[in-house]
Amino acid sequence: MTMFMQDQVTQRILVVDDDTVTLTILAAELRAASYRVLTARNAEDALELLELVRPDAVISDVVMPGLSGIELLSELKSRSEVSGIPLLLMSAGGVGEEKAAAIRLGACDYLQKPIVGLEVLARLELHLEQSDELNKLRRLCELDALTGLSNRRGIESALDQALCKARAGSSELSVVILDVDNFKHVNDTHGHKEGDALLRKVGSLLRQEIRQGDLAGRLGGDEFVLVLPGCSHVAAMQLGARIDVVMNRLCSKYEQPVGLSFGVYSAHGGANAEEVLDAADRAMYAAKLQRAGRVRGARGQVGALVSK
Repeated sequence: MTMFMQDQVTQRILVVDDDTVTLTILAAELRAASYRVLTARNAEDALELLELVRPDAVISDVVMPGLSGIELLSELKSRSEVSGIPLLLMSAGGVGEEKAAAIRLGACDYLQKPIVGLEVLARLELHLEQSDELNKLRRLCELDALTGLSNRRGIESALDQALCKARAGSSELSVVILDVDNFKHVNDTHGHKEGDALLRKVGSLLRQEIRQGDLAGRLGGDEFVLVLPGCSHVAAMQLGARIDVVMNRLCSKYEQPVGLSFGVYSAHGGANAEEVLDAADRAMYAAKLQRAGRVRGARGQVGALVSK
């Protein structure tokens, strides 16, 4: 594999073609248009490269040794972390059924060889703009309106990706579910406006405490979650305890104690998102029942509780 890069550019295009002439010409035209270009001579190399770098679009030949461009497209669409990347196919043939099949599979365009540079650039620019708008809408759909954190949809999507990476890299992943103690008392005594302000305060606190690359979200109601890639069970427990201390201090004005109960689940990616959230949730409810030492954790098998 060869990588071409140019300074001061933001959009990366992966070009896949076993034909050296087409690959060289197309890469040069894209670089001249200020794109950052990565190249692969077959679909297998392209998939390997996609494990390391996330391009903004892929342009691939259809007929290649090994996996075809259609098979590369199918593989991309099966992987949630790269399924949204626009893929433009190109072929000297590609009429009728083959072209229709590619579009049905999710190809955003089908270009005829020999490639005309201006046409490729125009089509690529259009699909990048559409992809950018779609990504903006997707991000809005994955945000909680009250706190600005990820909502359940965003949490589950991020957690699925984090679990895949944890499995691939054999690294530990921790998930913390947090529930506000005596939240009903705040709503009933001080009103829903105060309750909303408290939830925003929790969201702000979680955002401040997590590392870059972590994710904080609101599952709904007064329940929150942290997704912590590369975070050990012990470190996640310590984080939960630290947040609890700060929360107790911030909420000292209320008549009843208002803090956070925690459930922690840690694993090496062996479960799916639903199982992980369920295990952490059960650990959190067990913690709620035991006010002393409210932080509990689940490690290894789903539902195996370990007292702090």
